[in-house]
Amino acid sequence: MNRYNRKTARWQQQNKEEQKMNKTEFIKVRCTLEEKQRIKSKAESAGRKFSDYCREMLLNGEVAAVPKMTENEREAIGILQHTGRFYGQI
Repeated sequence: MNRYNRKTARWQQQNKEEQKMNKTEFIKVRCTLEEKQRIKSKAESAGRKFSDYCREMLLNGEVAAVPKMTENEREAIGILQHTGRFYGQI
């Protein structure tokens, strides 16, 4: 049983839709090694793949950063959901 029944975020749904799309075209951009490392760092901190991050920035000009939850945060959410279900039965 999955303890964490959570809805997928909008950007996660978009990722699934993008995965279904057949991406066959390439865009090459020249940059310095430092610039590439900065972009990779920003992609990692946003929790996205490098190509997804670049695509989102080019198309929308911004990327919604959703940091990964820690184990404590997951546990706290599970407890809150359980408590909410308990009070929902009263």
